[in-house]
Amino acid sequence: MNITFFDIETYSDFFCFCAISYDFDTEKELWRKSTTASPKGVVDGTNVADIVDAFEKSDYIVSYNGSRFDLPILAKIKHDVAKMGQTHQQYIHADGEQIIGYDDNNHALPVIRHNVKEWSQKHFDLLNNCLLGKSLKQWEMYCNLPIKELPYSPYAKLDENQKKEILEYCFHDVWATAQVFWRFGSGKHKSKYYTLPSRIEVMKMWPENLPMKFDRTTQALSAGIIYQTNTPIAPRTMNPLELFKLDEFDVPDEVKDIFRLLARSSPVTTKGKKELVDKCNYRGIQFGKGGCHYIKKGHHKNIYCFDVQSEYPRVIRHWSLLKTPQALENWSNTMKARFAMKNKKGTPEYHADVDAALKMVLNSLSGGFRIRSGGSVAFDPAAGEAMCYIGQLVVTELALSCPNWDDVIEINTDSVFVVGEENAIALRKKCDQMLEKYDMLFEEEFMEQAYFRDVNNYGIYDADGKLLDGRGLDYSDAINKNHEKAVVYELFHNLLLPTLDLDWGRYQWTDFIYKYHRSAASKYAEIGGQPMTHKNYYFMWTTVDCPDSQVIKFSNDLMDSRNGSIKPRYGVYAFSVEELEKYKNFIDYRQYQRDLDENFYLWGREDLIQTFVGNAKERKAKGIKIKSLADALLQLHPWSEPVAPMEKSV
Repeated sequence: MNITFFDIETYSDFFCFCAISYDFDTEKELWRKSTTASPKGVVDGTNVADIVDAFEKSDYIVSYNGSRFDLPILAKIKHDVAKMGQTHQQYIHADGEQIIGYDDNNHALPVIRHNVKEWSQKHFDLLNNCLLGKSLKQWEMYCNLPIKELPYSPYAKLDENQKKEILEYCFHDVWATAQVFWRFGSGKHKSKYYTLPSRIEVMKMWPENLPMKFDRTTQALSAGIIYQTNTPIAPRTMNPLELFKLDEFDVPDEVKDIFRLLARSSPVTTKGKKELVDKCNYRGIQFGKGGCHYIKKGHHKNIYCFDVQSEYPRVIRHWSLLKTPQALENWSNTMKARFAMKNKKGTPEYHADVDAALKMVLNSLSGGFRIRSGGSVAFDPAAGEAMCYIGQLVVTELALSCPNWDDVIEINTDSVFVVGEENAIALRKKCDQMLEKYDMLFEEEFMEQAYFRDVNNYGIYDADGKLLDGRGLDYSDAINKNHEKAVVYELFHNLLLPTLDLDWGRYQWTDFIYKYHRSAASKYAEIGGQPMTHKNYYFMWTTVDCPDSQVIKFSNDLMDSRNGSIKPRYGVYAFSVEELEKYKNFIDYRQYQRDLDENFYLWGREDLIQTFVGNAKERKAKGIKIKSLADALLQLHPWSEPVAPMEKSV
């Protein structure tokens, strides 16, 4: 099987199409092709023939956001050239601008309507069909790839060298798309993302009577498979409480009243939302339209976790939340097939791609209840709300069966964490009852130790305090994105300890790389007093004697108002990870300790924070004046005393 990756660039003064084809099994490059507008800016039949040829000899074509941009543009080019014999790069650029500025409420965008059936039937969009978020540049950073960005305005008058540079840049993006695909979308590595092989398996379930479009959204595909139609079906009701009976749940009346309040409330102001939140709390359990949570933060031992297996699919089946009897039957059959395949794990009969495909159909349809765009047949906001309410009621009924409420550690929409054998015995008994009553199958897990920051962020440890697993943003950033791994691992290493035990020497220099995305950060970001010129950077914090080091500033404020550490950093930057290796002997671990301290604050271990300057009142009492970055740096540590490389402790 050969896979072709492609990308386009649309400037008012230049257009190019680039493609690179690989053998899927060996990942070996087979060929590459490009086509550009003529020196006069004309795109004609020769260009279209090059594009058609690249796609025709490919089993699958892969892009990043090609469903919404590249393919509609290319389809429009093909249409215009067939109709008029040629088109111009300025028209192509104008179409691109129209797509970029497209408002989802504007359903009359002409260029979106252009589609080449043969292309879409084998197109895999790495963004919309797999990763579902973030820019290609960010995914390049997560894979430690070289970052390339172009400074030219889309309206700039370009010379030949600049056009050549843009063409090379386009090829780089194609290559980078391929590298991200091999890591996340190929199915060759363990991944939580939807892959091309699983998409191929999904299409085997596609109804024969419906037109096939391979690169549709996961929600649209799932809805078509379950409902066997693309025609929207009206919801049965707009009131979620009409889809189930509150009184069937063994929970206090106060909890039922909370859901009655949620069902009739749709606050739009910040004040209104806060008032609703304040009213939707029972015994510390915070309820909402999307889920519930309850947490006792900190370190706990001997924890029992009871988690619903496939909660939302089970809720949909048991409470008949789909709009037709046939859809419910298809849903039930899909669930049976998923559970049967999942039970084959560890045997030759297990097929990961089939398992992932079945899981995608179940998860995506339930996730599409509240997504109206595209006229999805799955759109049913009341069912989506009812599904979330039922999930919260089920898990609340389970949690409230605990005889020792003080030993309930965490509750979220599909699980309960407790300590104490008495609680565990009570929950096991209740789980048996709920399987018979609601068809909710709870799976039990035991954790010897865990540290909780909140319901979405925690670390799991063995009896000796060795980190086994983690959940949440910090852990994900380190594991999946290779972002400041040393800081994150030291965070989890120290969370259970009574005093700070810091050892930077256990890490490689690459574990200290800080990955920065300008688009999601402060507008005041600067390097050496000048605004950052790129959106994405690799940083490393270094001592003041490091060659090329500069002040790195992410915020307009010098001090962190919570723990007193300074926000600016001192270090070096690059657009390729390899370029930072020459600075590895200048790593300043004290600066990474400030990043660690910020995490300690967020995780509730303020007692471990080391680089504390204090609030304004405390600084005034001590006679400390901080009016500049130099003052802040001086208070935290003298730059004249650099730390030796890989110092064991701080």
